[in-house]
Amino acid sequence: MFSMFSGAKASAASGAWPKSAIVDALEDRYGQVSHLQDDAGFSLYGINDGKLNFIVALVEVHGAPDQVTEVGFLTRFSGFDVHQHDIEFINRNLHISVCGLEGGDLYLVGGVQAAGAFNPTSFGMILESWKRDIYMVLQSLSGGASLLSAFPGGVSDAARRFATNTAPTTSDEKAAPPKDLFKAFFGDGARKSLCLDCEGRGKQGFIARRCETCGGDGLVSGRA
Repeated sequence: MFSMFSGAKASAASGAWPKSAIVDALEDRYGQVSHLQDDAGFSLYGINDGKLNFIVALVEVHGAPDQVTEVGFLTRFSGFDVHQHDIEFINRNLHISVCGLEGGDLYLVGGVQAAGAFNPTSFGMILESWKRDIYMVLQSLSGGASLLSAFPGGVSDAARRFATNTAPTTSDEKAAPPKDLFKAFFGDGARKSLCLDCEGRGKQGFIARRCETCGGDGLVSGRA
């Protein structure tokens, strides 16, 4: 099976987070977190989120097992009819992960490297990105079922009505051009556009690193 991590041993040069803080964040987020095993250089935790099972691997700093330099994610989907075009579609839309077929099963593998001080809120956003990637896989495996089915209340007419954003119009009642949408929805103070270097994701690379151009926001200052 393809490797989850960039190296067997890690150093603190690229940053490190306290293992205990990561485990606490996982336990706060998920209903069931099981410590599966410790191996050479990393620890494995099994996560149960509803009926979904996945693995979180904490890559330890060499010589400092209480510090983590990389967090990896792995989940496996078995018994589904998956084709190469499905894999290509999914990979074009993933955030912090990549998927592939192995022995007829689909594996979704993701990861981030530790950078800066550990922040539970920021780590929660990483977990949300992982969840988003899982949703993308589930959507493809279900034959393209609507993502609304994964959102509580998404099929509610009231929710759909309130969440509707109608295309703004100009004085001649034509739709406003795309370049004006930030201004139309957020007012004159909005001078932002998507970062082209990371395509608005805020992260770059398979082992997602914060985009230096936008600082991880996915947005950059636009023209006035």
